[in-house]
Formats: sequence, C-alpha cells, structure tokens
Amino acid sequence: MKKCMAFILSTALLCTAVPAHAETFYEIKESTPVTNGVTHTYINRYTDAGWQKIHVIEADLTTPYVKADILTHKDGIGYCDTVPALAKEAGSVAAVNSDFFARNAWDKASTIGLVVEDGQLKSTVSKEINGATIGFDDQNNVILDYITTDVVFTAANGNSIKIKEINKYDSLIEPVVYTKDFSAVTGGSYNNILEVVVVDGVVTEMRRNMDGVVVPENGYVIRHLPEYDTFLWENVKVGDAVTLSVSTSVDIRALESACGGGTLLIQNGQKHAITHTIGGVNPRTIAGTDATGKKLFLVTVDGRQGDAAGMTMSNLQDLALELGMYTAINLDGGGSTTMVARNNQTGQQEVVNTPSDGGLRTVPIGLQILSTAPAGEAATLILKTEDEKVFDGGTRAFSLDYALDQYGNPCALPQGEVTWQATSGSFSGNVFRAEGSGKVTVTATCGNAAGSMEITVLDAPQQLKAVPMSVYADQDFEVYGTDRLGNTAKIEKDDCLFENMGKYQKIQFAGAEGAVYLNEDNTDTFEGLNGSASAYPSDQASATYALTDTFAVSGSFGGKLSFHFPEGGQTKAAYLNFSTPKTVPMAATHLGVWVYAPQESYQWLRAEGIDSAGNTQRITLSESLEFSGWKYLTAPLPAGMQNITKLYVVQNEKQVAVQSYLVFDNLEFLTENQTLPVYKAVSVMQPAQNSAFTLTVTSEQADRNYLFAGLYDAQLQKKLQAASADCMLALGHATPSEIAANAWFSFEKGENAGAVLAVNQSGI
Repeated sequence: MKKCMAFILSTALLCTAVPAHAETFYEIKESTPVTNGVTHTYINRYTDAGWQKIHVIEADLTTPYVKADILTHKDGIGYCDTVPALAKEAGSVAAVNSDFFARNAWDKASTIGLVVEDGQLKSTVSKEINGATIGFDDQNNVILDYITTDVVFTAANGNSIKIKEINKYDSLIEPVVYTKDFSAVTGGSYNNILEVVVVDGVVTEMRRNMDGVVVPENGYVIRHLPEYDTFLWENVKVGDAVTLSVSTSVDIRALESACGGGTLLIQNGQKHAITHTIGGVNPRTIAGTDATGKKLFLVTVDGRQGDAAGMTMSNLQDLALELGMYTAINLDGGGSTTMVARNNQTGQQEVVNTPSDGGLRTVPIGLQILSTAPAGEAATLILKTEDEKVFDGGTRAFSLDYALDQYGNPCALPQGEVTWQATSGSFSGNVFRAEGSGKVTVTATCGNAAGSMEITVLDAPQQLKAVPMSVYADQDFEVYGTDRLGNTAKIEKDDCLFENMGKYQKIQFAGAEGAVYLNEDNTDTFEGLNGSASAYPSDQASATYALTDTFAVSGSFGGKLSFHFPEGGQTKAAYLNFSTPKTVPMAATHLGVWVYAPQESYQWLRAEGIDSAGNTQRITLSESLEFSGWKYLTAPLPAGMQNITKLYVVQNEKQVAVQSYLVFDNLEFLTENQTLPVYKAVSVMQPAQNSAFTLTVTSEQADRNYLFAGLYDAQLQKKLQAASADCMLALGHATPSEIAANAWFSFEKGENAGAVLAVNQSGI
C-alpha cells in the first residue's frame, strides 16, 4: 500500500545534520578560524546520553609560524593561574589546561607528570601515577608516549641514593629535589625535615628547624625526613662535591617542551588500555594528533550541567577516533576543563567552553598554540550584516567588521573606498537589494584586501510582524517576515509601506501584511501619585503607598508599597489600588513591571483586573520574591483582559511576621515576540479496508524548543520510513532524555484495519 505519514511537526526550520554516530539525534557544528592553520570548532549535539558541548582546536603544525608549546606561569612551574590569564601572558591564540596536579602547603601546586620547558627538564614523572606524556620537538612534531624518569644523588664518598622526584609536592618519606623553577623559597626545615642546599655541585648548608631558604640560582635543595633513611646525615657534609643525575626511558633531549597527563586513550589509531582512570561522566580535556603527527587536536567536553552531560573514558576514546586522532591522551578534567581561543574581532583571548564550577579554576600548566608571525598588512576582510537572511525585493546594509593579515592574525582595517559586489541582486553603496531567491555571495574589496560572506535570499513572506525593540517604547519596533517554510528574516522599515488605521498601522511588504499597534500611553512611569493602599484583613495587616525618589528605574520616582503582616491569623495581602485602571492595548499579550525588593522573600506578587465579560482576573507575576534590588517581572495576560486595577503582595506564611516594602516602576503592556505557532495541523488518516498497516506511537516533547523539535522530528521520520511505518501519532509528554531512551514503538493491525482507533490520554 502507499506509505504516508501523519506528523505533529514544529514549524521551525529543519536542519539536515548527519549524526556523528548511532546514538546522536542531531548535531550542529560551527567552525571559526583562529589564525592561519588553526581552527576552533564548536559541536553541540544531542545523544541518548543527553546534551554534549564539545570544543575542538585543530592546529596544522606544518603552517608557517604556528607553534605548539606547554603553557606555564611566568614565575615558575609551581605557580598557578587561570588558563585565560596564562594564555594572555603568553600571547596564545588557543590554549587548554593539561596535566593533573596536587595543591601544596606553599599555596602552589605540582604537576603529576613530566615538565620540559625551553629544552630543560623542570620536573620528573610522578612515581605514583602511571600517566603518559605529550611533548613537542624542535621540528614541531608531537610526541605522545609513556616516559619514566630516574634520579640519583651521589655523595662525595661515592655512595648514592635514589631521589623520588624533582619539583613535586611530597610527604618527603623519600628525598625530593626542588629548584627555583618550582619556588623561590623552600617550605623550611621544621617538623624534623632536613634541607640540603647544593650550589654549583657543592653542599653549602645542612638545615634543621629553620625557616625556608632561598633556592639557589645554580643549584637545588634536597628535602627529606631522615628518620626514614639516614643516608644524607651519614654521607653528606657541608663542602662536599656531589652529583645529581637524571635518566629517562625515552631520549628527551630533542624535546623543546613536554608535560604529563593521564592515560593514552588512542595509540596507532586503536583504543589503548586505560592506565589511569578517572571514572564517571565528567567534563574532560584531551589532546591528540592525526597519523602524520603534524595536526594537533585540543579538545574540551563540558559536563555536570543541564545542557552538557560530560563523558566517560570510553566516550572519550570514541570521540577521539571520531575526530580523526591517531594518538590521544587524557588530561585533567572536571572543574579544570577550560579552553581559550582568540577572538579575531577583538584580538582578545576568550574562554569558549563553560567550566563546570561556575568559575575558572587556577592550574599550574596547560597546552597552547602560538602564532609567531610578524605583523602583516590587511589581506582578508570580515564582513557583517544585521541579518544574513533577506526577502526577495528587500534590502540589507553591510559593513566591514575587522581584518586579518596574510598570516591570519587580526590587524587594522585598510583605509580607502570599499567596493561591494554580489553574485545576484545589486548594491547601492553598501546597501544590497535582493533580486530572486537562493544563496548569494557578497564580496567587499578595499585596496589589496578582500572578503566575502554568503547570505540567503528568501521567497516573499507570507506574514509580517512588528516586534518591539525594548519594553519601554512600543513605537520603537522592527519588522520581521516569515515565509511558507517558517524562515524568519528582518525587513527594513524603509522597504515597507505603512498605512495609519487609527488604532494601528498596517504594514505591507511584497504582498504580505501585518500591523503595529499604537501606544495609547498605557505605560505608568510612577511619576505622579497614581493610587492608594489597602490591606487584607484590615484588622490584622496594614499598608501605605507613596512615591519615593530613592528608587527609580527611569524618571525621578517609583511607587513604594509598604506593608506590615503580623504573625498568626490568616493569609494576608497589601494592595496598590490604581486611581485609574490601566487599559490593556488591543495587541498586548503580557504585563510587565519593574519591582525593587530590599531583600529576598517568599511572598507572591500578583496583579488584578477586569476582562471583557466583567469578571475579575488575577495574574501571578512571581510566586516568590527571591531577589533583592530591581528585577523586571512579566506575566501573560488572560484572554480578553480589559484593564489592570491593582498590584498586590500576598503573604501565605501565616506564622511569619513581615514588615517590608516593594517599589514599582514602568508598568507596561508587551506584545508577544513569538512569530510562529508551535504545531502544524495534524492530518487524520483512515486506513483502507482489508489492508495491513503499521501505526507508530511516540511521546510528544513537554517543552518543544523550535530547533530541537524540528531536528528530532526529521530524525524520527527517517526511523519511521526505515521501519515502513504508515502512520505516527504523538501522545502524552516526555522530556528529551526520555524520548531519547525510548523514542518510539510500533504495532501492526491486520486485515480488519478499518476498525476505529480511539485516542485518549492513556494511549490507543
């Protein structure tokens, strides 16, 4: 039989994103150049495990002037700062946090893994965590491997002892070496600690029960608890010539820089056994390379947030392979996960991901991408326009946003006349006029620099709508149109015809009509005494109302409603009764008002008015005043609302005494901004007699975001077509995660398929 589908569809624009893997419902990618050879890509996807927000820096290290390096504090590897602060100091074009670390008693931190900086070993590999290392040689090659280090201290008498680590915060059960790279001053030799100071290979001090010592420029300090091993006391004395030797499992002499991390995730294009596990679903940071070793990936995955679930270690391996990594390493995640990328428009480093702690964590080390290019001249122009969609016959102004030089770095815009061109349509100065629908490339040239951008010219709109630009001025509006596919674009007011119809102005453009309703001066700015106070019950509660010049959003005054609700009794309320009811304009859909609260409280704030049938209607602006200071509150107006007669605060906690006040300003009526209905009409199908068909049932979304709804419907339609389903009905409500977990089910009706299908809240 002929297959047909009955869908409840969002009228949003349906994007045709290809899922990255089977568990992905939809995916959107946005890529932005950072400099020549370096790109930042943001991936927002919805999977059966929830939302994922992924940021990827791809750096082609064969590009001239592009260099990868570690990122440390200017004062030494033991010092911490946020990734954007470290990146700003270093001039990075992109950066992420890297190694795991431990805080120490000196208000500093030590990394877990190896640190090589400027070709010099600054810290050895931790003996306690089996982590890998990422490094860069002098040819800009990336090295990812497991590296071990061994350090031996030899006394003047030839006896030796193994040093546990260099520049790690430690319990000192075994001897540890510290250099000036870790801290300028040691932690001191109290609590039975022994500090041995070595300068140019000679022991200069043996310190006990003393304050911290300045770490020598050309030496080091060994710190140890001698009760665990008396070697230093028995074999070392002041004036001895001693040696410190370091050996590594891999020759690191070619490394310009390196830092540690956790387990290798991928090696030789295959999943590697996990050697260092950080369990659970968490924010993550990883780094890796392609098979050539010349493309570096820096990746962050947001987590612990409603719109960003995070990933497991296994998820990370899948992601690394998906992105094309041949080798990959896991780095510190959780609250440390931070990515910075340069905004070429401003030239500033910006945090592009959302750290899970709600703020930026300080870290001792990261990975960075640098551009070492000299300053160049403008070569690429970046264009901007207010709306990259325009209707056929409409106009759109363009301008130059910023410029990049020949190395892809921001520079000053060139001076001189700008020439504008388009593949279709025409320009008058910098104003484009669309002629015919489809994709259009707009090009600008100025001197030796040029740039282009693609815009979309839509067919004529089917409806127009005026959208207020602010809550204060109903006359200050913009015009938007919507075409038959649900695409929306701004229409310049100069392109429209306006006709005064009394209560409103009719708007016309390309055969479509809309209206903008005129303000009838219904905004109350509280500049005059506009009402009086009353309280309920009058024998318990009390209220006063007056103008105040202490608090105002605009103008000089606000309306102050003071109230006293004593303990006990019944529900209480304080009213601002307007002297003249506020008439609701014809097009208004919402009430808005600014409210000042001196402190948080749990009272209700409501409004009251009369509808067209003469009935009293109550509007809840807030069920709890959980704010202090000014806040703008809005609420939908009931259908047929004619006027607003009062604002009032309600105290439901009968056993709590309250004496406080609220200040009101700029009470106004708003027009609903939404231009599209949520659902199209639903087609009802009657199956043919004596023919089998398949009916599919799915849960409807409780909150249908336009973009997600469209993409979900498109993905579901593919599944239904693959299953040869004839009809689909959406029943009930479900969250996106519930839909993802159990998106749909099907059943078949046999030869008697002409039977009536009864639909109710329980199903079919």
